[in-house]
Amino acid sequence: AGHNADDPLYIPAWRQMTAAIGHPAFLYVADSKGAAIETRATIAREGGRYLFPLPMTGEVPEILTQTVLDPQHCFLELLWHTYRDGTTRCVAKGFEFSRTMSFSSEDPFSWQERWLVIQSPAHANGQRESLEKRLQKTAEELGRLQTKIFDDPEKLKGKIDTILQRFRVSEYIQWNITEERVETIKYLCAGRPGPNTPSRHEIHSQFRFNFTRNQKAIDKAMLLAGWRIYVVNAPVKELSLNQAISYYRDQWEVEHDIQHWKKGSLPALPLFLRIETRIRGLMFLLTLALQALTLLEFVARRELAVNKQELSGLVPGNPKMKTARPSAERLLAVFQSLHLLIEDTEKHQSVVLVEALSDIQCLVLKLLQIPQDVYLVHNEPKTAPS
Repeated sequence: AGHNADDPLYIPAWRQMTAAIGHPAFLYVADSKGAAIETRATIAREGGRYLFPLPMTGEVPEILTQTVLDPQHCFLELLWHTYRDGTTRCVAKGFEFSRTMSFSSEDPFSWQERWLVIQSPAHANGQRESLEKRLQKTAEELGRLQTKIFDDPEKLKGKIDTILQRFRVSEYIQWNITEERVETIKYLCAGRPGPNTPSRHEIHSQFRFNFTRNQKAIDKAMLLAGWRIYVVNAPVKELSLNQAISYYRDQWEVEHDIQHWKKGSLPALPLFLRIETRIRGLMFLLTLALQALTLLEFVARRELAVNKQELSGLVPGNPKMKTARPSAERLLAVFQSLHLLIEDTEKHQSVVLVEALSDIQCLVLKLLQIPQDVYLVHNEPKTAPS
């Protein structure tokens, strides 16, 4: 309903799916919120199969570091993608090991779990580039801060911490504050001082800082970039390492559709609906609309793939840009400029399209297997009520 976290909902959702399918012999794929030990234990106890990425909390970062940096492991090339020009690229590599899991010391139930340690080269490059950019921006901010003089070391420390936390580089930057003692003369009389004007010497502190990169921590982060641990309780004979990674990589297809509800063309806005049946009704209508959008995308992309074509003219401001995977919103947007003239009289009703269909509109209709006749003149006589 939106008033609490969705972590406790994975088990009820899995049980609903089990009841609908009639058995638990399917693979339950979800994101890291579904990887809670209670969720995994319950699914394993009730005979289900799951595939979850582990969140980088608790002991997981340490285990990931130890396994990736252990030279005894042999990395396996897992998944290759073939492009239209015939070239191939490795999209994942890694290895796996098994662990015996238990929910708690009071619960005797235990099960075997496979831990898949996988690296995505593309994700690794993205993380490395992101870290390097953040380090460069941090150096620029700290460099500007070095030109200033502070009388309070705590204030200076707070500003440094703020910069490091904003760019998430606290463990990659080493810094220290130095104190400079400055002596000044303060005259005790007003006016221009002379050689005999009474005065006193005052000493106060000024604080500056120096910083350097923690290269050892940076090198370690670069080695660990792109690595993640996935857990699965299905045996190898049911689900190979290649299959597990392939199935998880397809999860974005589902997430892509759900994005329509979050910030797309079908947003499930926080409306003031308090009756559960009305909330269910709204989501049911949004689901029907989402199915229509998904079908539009599927049919258009399928036809383009079969004909080995790419579609242009969908992007405003860039009419030459081509794509083989147009979105439903882009396909529908080309019809926004059409106007219908509706004439409604006592005897008949006619509908006339004001503009002529453009080439791109005709092409989209052909891809969607919709006849152009739907835009022809419709003149239907009205029947008298019986």
